[in-house]
Amino acid sequence: MDDKLLLEIAKRPFDGHFRKGMRRGRGERRDFIVATLRKAGLEPHEDRYGNVWVESGKIGKHRLLSSHMDVDPRTIRHSKGIRVRDHPRHGKIYTGILDNAVGCYLNLKLATTNKSGRKTLHIFTTTEEPAKTKGRDSKMSADNVVKTLRMRKIKPSVCVAIDVTYPGLKVPARRLAEIWDENEYSELFDLKDGTQTYVDGITGRTRRKATNTARQLINHYKKNGGRQSVQMRELSGWDEAQSYSKIAPSFAYGPVGYGKFDEPNQTLPKKHLATALRFLRRMTAA
Repeated sequence: MDDKLLLEIAKRPFDGHFRKGMRRGRGERRDFIVATLRKAGLEPHEDRYGNVWVESGKIGKHRLLSSHMDVDPRTIRHSKGIRVRDHPRHGKIYTGILDNAVGCYLNLKLATTNKSGRKTLHIFTTTEEPAKTKGRDSKMSADNVVKTLRMRKIKPSVCVAIDVTYPGLKVPARRLAEIWDENEYSELFDLKDGTQTYVDGITGRTRRKATNTARQLINHYKKNGGRQSVQMRELSGWDEAQSYSKIAPSFAYGPVGYGKFDEPNQTLPKKHLATALRFLRRMTAA
């Protein structure tokens, strides 16, 4: 794993709710991502809304990988990077504000290493997190990406929103939002869950096709030496997959971390991140 790259992304804040005209976002993270892509010989461009686009690979129909650059407004004041520590159960872990430095890291690694695999659009969106005013900005950037895809007449075969995710649920997914504030983390999530990564966030009119596509990708991964844990479940949140489902089969995917992601002191086992990278690399391979 490239610890240095993840730590460099994490220590650079990004406020996705800042707006100047149509362009959104303020902070060092976007500039760092663009510079890293250019250093790898790629040609990223920023759309009118502030989202960063870049293409990798050469084969087949486009797949789309998306990760939001912004930090949850409830934790942004704590965003001082990620540290690496030892853990008695998980071995090496990352601690800090993981959402969504982890998703940006995975998307960036894939973009800079996918030289001859499947054609892949890598999108770094300005905002995914809900604003303080009733979540009115949630998924706005992904909605803008969908508009641009339609104008360019690009219909990806599958869209994946990459982000860190939660362990198994102890409560029904449909009740999670309403009981979030009144329950301790350990009452909501199964801390003994051994799953390393999850596919979730499947919703919308392409739900059936997205489920079949995700199942095929998981089976293909496991048949080709992917022994690490990748599971599917029904859990939808703020992720961009809800927007992308308007144009293509879509789901969210990411490594399991611990701690509420709207609070500081989140943790992520290093082995979970490694599994997520392997799965996504298999997905973008020729």
